Amino acid sequence: MEVTSDEYFCNINRCYNLSMENKDIVEFWLKAAKKDESVMKVLFANKKYADSLFYGHLVLEKTLKAVYVQKIQSSPPFIHDLLLLTRKSQLKVDEDVAKKPEIITC
Repeated sequence: MEVTSDEYFCNINRCYNLSMENKDIVEFWLKAAKKDESVMKVLFANKKYADSLFYGHLVLEKTLKAVYVQKIQSSPPFIHDLLLLTRKSQLKVDEDVAKKPEIITC
């Protein structure tokens, strides 16, 4: 369940106030990514590869959202597409890799 308003962004277990400083919002996304990374590693160690891959996607998505906030100075878009987040974050994209969706989308 996701709740948004003019003041807050919330997902199931995290909220931040949109009036927070960008550095605090970046920290929010990086802490969330770190937590998901821990879950990803446990899943991988237990040979739950599909679940681990899913959490790996979350780690990358949340890290890219932190980069987006840091570079663009705005709340990140409500999207899950890693390639689009990379582009919107003004990061360099290897176009040869971008043309191969099986490499970036599992």
